[in-house]
Amino acid sequence: MKPLLTVIIPVHNVEKYLCQCIESVLVQTLSNIEVVAVDDGSTDDSGKILNMYALKDTRLKVIHMENLGVAEARNEGMKHIRGEYVTFVDSDDWIDTDMYEEMLKIAKKQDIDIVMCGYIREFENHSKIKNMGLEDGLIMYKEEINKYFIRQMVGPIKGEPYITENLDRHSVVWNKIYKTEIVKNVEFCSLKEIGSCEDLLFNLTAFSKANSIAYINKSFYHYRKVLKSSVSNAYRPNLLEKRMNLIEKIRKVIDTNISQETYYEALNNRICLGIMGMGLNIVSSGNGIGIFARLRQVNELLSNEDIVKAFQQFDTTSLDIHWKLFYYFAKARNGICYLLMLRAIKFMIKFSP
Repeated sequence: MKPLLTVIIPVHNVEKYLCQCIESVLVQTLSNIEVVAVDDGSTDDSGKILNMYALKDTRLKVIHMENLGVAEARNEGMKHIRGEYVTFVDSDDWIDTDMYEEMLKIAKKQDIDIVMCGYIREFENHSKIKNMGLEDGLIMYKEEINKYFIRQMVGPIKGEPYITENLDRHSVVWNKIYKTEIVKNVEFCSLKEIGSCEDLLFNLTAFSKANSIAYINKSFYHYRKVLKSSVSNAYRPNLLEKRMNLIEKIRKVIDTNISQETYYEALNNRICLGIMGMGLNIVSSGNGIGIFARLRQVNELLSNEDIVKAFQQFDTTSLDIHWKLFYYFAKARNGICYLLMLRAIKFMIKFSP
């Protein structure tokens, strides 16, 4: 029997968490699923664990490949889709047992192309529900999708809060199910090229193809924030170049599908807001260079032509005073003050609940 849903799980060196992830998928109340787990060159026992579960449950298909990255692993998984719908799970996360049954009910009953749900961020000692800013049972169609979801994925505009934490809250792939026909020709862009936000580019294209999107306000997905934080805090060389590659790809999506002024304003604001992440990358503990070398990296960042141009139009009137100062120093290319504020931000992040 053809599966109703294909679940794609990219796996790399997560033996500590993998059993919880796989079991949460295999015990779903929706039994008519197939699970495609792609072992992305794991050097721990992740591959063996997958093989063990595949022997117990024929719905699990395991693919072993060399270590190429999460985008490449997802792309490999998508070559094997047989389900009418497709979804994704990160191998260090887990899901509630009725997640897919509840989401598929909505998708099938109302013929929805993409169904979203809420999620919970799982920290080491506590959990926190992510505020998606959407009403339960919300359904949007073509024009509304463009005006709301796609534009918000690009970035905020004047009158909206410039909160970097919310910048990509709708762009993740693992709290969504997609009609396969919508995304079967959509690929994930390699992180070697763009550094991060491969989900964002995937969803910008997928949402532009979708005729309908629904939201269910239930937090079925459990996102293990602790492990992600440790990975994201690692120093990433050439991040500025990769981030500009990402911006250019977003711009091409706008040029091709939308080409409206507010979207370019939103992209401009994304560029400005993105300097915090790029700055934190410079001051990360993994960047083993001295203070003067870091200052040179900061000055190179703040002197980037696209960033300088973006700051000429960046409106900070609605920001709190400390953020106004932060972005003022960035706009003024005051590397020393900008670097000091980055260290303060890093300290606050470390000790925030």
